[in-house]
Amino acid sequence: MAVRKTGRYYQIDYYVGGKRVRETLKGVTTKQEALEIERERLRNGIGPIQFKRFKDLAEWYLTHPDKAQKKTLDKDRERLDLHLLPYFGHCKSQDITPSMVDDYKVKRLKDFAAPATINRELALLRHILRFAYRKEKIHRVPPISLLKEDNVRQRFITEEEIQKILEYLSGDARDVVIVAYHTGMRLGEILDLRWKNVDLKRRLFVFKGEKSNGRERAVALAPEVVEVLSRRPRGLPGVKLFHLKMYQVEGAWGRACKKVGVKDAKIHDLRRTRCTIWHKEEGLPQDLIMSMSGHRTDSMFRRYQITSTEFVESLARKWAEQKGGNRNGETNS
Repeated sequence: MAVRKTGRYYQIDYYVGGKRVRETLKGVTTKQEALEIERERLRNGIGPIQFKRFKDLAEWYLTHPDKAQKKTLDKDRERLDLHLLPYFGHCKSQDITPSMVDDYKVKRLKDFAAPATINRELALLRHILRFAYRKEKIHRVPPISLLKEDNVRQRFITEEEIQKILEYLSGDARDVVIVAYHTGMRLGEILDLRWKNVDLKRRLFVFKGEKSNGRERAVALAPEVVEVLSRRPRGLPGVKLFHLKMYQVEGAWGRACKKVGVKDAKIHDLRRTRCTIWHKEEGLPQDLIMSMSGHRTDSMFRRYQITSTEFVESLARKWAEQKGGNRNGETNS
């Protein structure tokens, strides 16, 4: 049993099952940490952990039984394939350092990625490493700090914009966007909808056993949503309404926005837009909106209450149309 430093790295020397094991600990910076690892090896009667390159570790994570039901698994794979693996994939897990993570932040910022986007990627990196540590695939997790972000978006999707976008959408993607715009539901919730959640007679989405503010959650369906559901083939209770992945809907949305010139618009903005319309235009009480939208706290709800210039302008146009005003904004004398 011995710990020594050879060059840049610490090396431990011990016996397991009568066989001598020499292990170089890359990424370990102190002798005390090396001693703790050596004691763990002897205590558990195991040899050195087989360090995998991060790309192998990521694939192991994506296919692990514990993650099979994770709703964002497709989004995780997309983030890995597009950004994390090209940068970290060739590295061994123990070689991922805080300095390397900082360099990744700089690179992504130069690519004009938003801090919130970068943070979601780094959060996934950290989660994979922590999960691997708990499963004894790696012996340490580097500290990974996130960027400071202003995550209170103010984007409001106007009626004119949504109609333009819908013209360039088709099939399930179009139906999903219609449901998102008129219900304020999260994209993940919509894609996980089953026929057991649909009550066309009462014109509701019903989520039994899913509590929000102490009550079972129900979402009222606008005529546009009822029309979408009425033309879809009815399935068994456990069958999904839509058979698309998140990245497929977001991709179709992005292409449609680009074609019609709608800038800085995300599908999740439809949730904020609907909550704002319900509250400020239709005058629905806050507790009713929170019950339908699934917001659990007043602070989260308030973050969705925006008063953008576009919203005020659209409200002014609506009032003008209702009162018989003309297009020039002139009033009758």
